[in-house]
Amino acid sequence: MYLPESFGQALLLTILSAVFWGSWANSYKGTRGYPFALFYPTFPK
Repeated sequence: MYLPESFGQALLLTILSAVFWGSWANSYKGTRGYPFALFYPTFPK
């Protein structure tokens, strides 16, 4: 976990987290033709 050391860093992290909050859902909505399984990583067993 990253702890910002100044107000500017905290503000930047807050704005970035707000921008990327729904990136997974929005990318899925924009790619309706792709199978849902492509959005999950495959981990070896």
